[in-house]
Amino acid sequence: MNNLDHNFDMLINVISDAIAERVQQKINVTVPVIHEQSESEEFLTAKESCEFIKECYNTLQKRVNEGRIPKPIYRGTRPFFKKSDLIHYLNHG
Repeated sequence: MNNLDHNFDMLINVISDAIAERVQQKINVTVPVIHEQSESEEFLTAKESCEFIKECYNTLQKRVNEGRIPKPIYRGTRPFFKKSDLIHYLNHG
């Protein structure tokens, strides 16, 4: 192995370690927040929410836009609705 190959391998190791550390930081920040929310409140995916209120996704979005259902909480790009908000909508329209 020549010096250039050795330096390249060292660079790859440094970058890999930096990425692994950053991912671990994100996990340590994200997981407790999700864990705390799930202990006190049940969240449903958009699909589960539609099934729960027996309406299609477009109607769910319309109810959110009208303010009849609160906006979802996003985990990444996926929306999650509080089950208690959906129950309130079903009981009070």
